[in-house]
Amino acid sequence: MTLRLFIFVFSSILLSAEVMLADPLPPEWQVKRDEGNLLTDHACKGSGYADKKFWRKVEEGDAVLMNNVNWLRTNCGRSEIISGEEAWEYMRKSADLGYPIAQKNLGMVMLTTGKYGVGKQPERGAELLESAARGGFGVAALELSELLIDGDVLPRDIGKAKELFEIAQRENMKGDQFRIVRAKLNRIENEEAESGSTVVEAAANSQTGRDDIAAEAIFADLKEQFGEGFGADTGYLENSDVYYFSHCSATSFGKLAVFRLQQGGEAQIWSDESACVNGVDETDVNSDGEPEIRYYTQGGGSGFYSASVSFLHWPQGDPQPKKGLKYETYAYSWWDGLYAQYGYDKGVASLMVTTTRELVEGPSCEWDEYCPSRPKDAECRAAIRCPVTVEKKLFVAGEDAPYPDVLRGEREWERFVRDVYEGTGFRLANKDAPEGIIGASLSPLEKVLDTAEGEQPGEVSKARKDLISDWLN
Repeated sequence: MTLRLFIFVFSSILLSAEVMLADPLPPEWQVKRDEGNLLTDHACKGSGYADKKFWRKVEEGDAVLMNNVNWLRTNCGRSEIISGEEAWEYMRKSADLGYPIAQKNLGMVMLTTGKYGVGKQPERGAELLESAARGGFGVAALELSELLIDGDVLPRDIGKAKELFEIAQRENMKGDQFRIVRAKLNRIENEEAESGSTVVEAAANSQTGRDDIAAEAIFADLKEQFGEGFGADTGYLENSDVYYFSHCSATSFGKLAVFRLQQGGEAQIWSDESACVNGVDETDVNSDGEPEIRYYTQGGGSGFYSASVSFLHWPQGDPQPKKGLKYETYAYSWWDGLYAQYGYDKGVASLMVTTTRELVEGPSCEWDEYCPSRPKDAECRAAIRCPVTVEKKLFVAGEDAPYPDVLRGEREWERFVRDVYEGTGFRLANKDAPEGIIGASLSPLEKVLDTAEGEQPGEVSKARKDLISDWLN
């Protein structure tokens, strides 16, 4: 069973109500989702009014809030008040009302753990995921597409997997899982083009060779040694001539092992304990004709989350791979400390910051000397270093939350946003924030007036004179 099956279980614990599954829904659901997630967040933070309103709307049959009951239970100290069985019964009711996120959540549990009385129901779980996908939820389309490619939990169906991946593309899905599924489908297309038959036909007509038998024995040993966590993923990277084993544990840590088979069924094994490993593939990162092993990890806790991509370079004949660099591709955290750090004492909502990094693969990636900062006695090593584009965003109350009206035209807030941007690079990004605020800059005249603050009567500093001159000209 592949690890992507369990990303839902992991992420439902990590993500706040505003950002759980940030893929936008069709308009008829997205508006309700934004309102419901904001109310859930206020209830979580102790608002008695919000809590009463939350439960009143749940009992009235609000699909979004019924879905959010489980998040409130697991993230806001309500596990002794709300049982798991109650939370998932609300989830079922939400799914019955057609809410795509609840359909995806419930479907994944039916396919994996079957916990809290849900029960393992693969066929029904697949139906719910497909309904969520066709209802415009790209995350569900990716999840089901990968399940149908891997064929571990559901019968393999490459045709439907491609169809679902096209839905994910139309929904503008991005990120590590999107790239993993795309790579798997591309690999299948290449295999079919080379063999002249479909992957399913080739599998039916092929004879399992000694290497495959030997690899299965190694996989069994690794599963016994490391455990399976939420589930073990295994596979073979053709260009690298490497088998891999990975898994994710309940504590958000995981294992990665890669190996090459030798004569007699022996194996050269390299292993590492990492964050939750949720994908392995290969790439030629610097376009030199030599493949690199690429693996994706994720981890987090209360109020923060990050996803990364790491590389291994294993030339033929070397006893073990050379460890490359690790790049954080996405991170979010709640950072209310910015208020005090930049002198704004009227915080009306929690602040969330996100950082997205995009690796620029190709000839611009070059071998370089890398000297780790930790531990202090770490040895320098050769590694491929790639340029990275970085986008840093600041959100008030969360990615999908509406911009607070009380902040519109508020001078101290505008100055705070500017100072945060200049000090950290995080740019205000709420989609309905005033354009000038997103620009994180004051007008030249405002800067002139700000410079005058604190000066004694009759004083005109040189800095202020320069600003006045710039403004006049």
